[in-house]
Amino acid sequence: RTSDSVVMKPDLAGRFGAEGLVRKLVRDLTGVLGVGAPGGSAEYPQVVRYERGQRFDLHEDAFAWEQVKQDNYQRHATLLVYLNDVDRGGVTRFPNLHLEIKPRCGQGLLFFPAFRDGYPDEPGPWRFQ
Repeated sequence: RTSDSVVMKPDLAGRFGAEGLVRKLVRDLTGVLGVGAPGGSAEYPQVVRYERGQRFDLHEDAFAWEQVKQDNYQRHATLLVYLNDVDRGGVTRFPNLHLEIKPRCGQGLLFFPAFRDGYPDEPGPWRFQ
């Protein structure tokens, strides 16, 4: 990954007067997705910024089964929300599905990289970049 990112934890947001906003965002997202609170069965949202020429290489969002058994945690759902339009490049690719999503401001992309039992969907149609 050659981007900049920040994990939106309430205590960090509090430094900028946005703790309430982040708590509401986390509450609303976990409610809509039907997952638990961060630290349990969910993660805090991240904001990622890509400058011209930056990228996120092909990867899987699910954790390997060995890690899941050790940590007792799996990423079951991933929600990408695009915060701006991109005229050239910047697509999210799912090569195994022959699918490319061009970012549009306000558009969301939800996918499920693991099964309910925590086993990753491998070799993963959900490998993406």
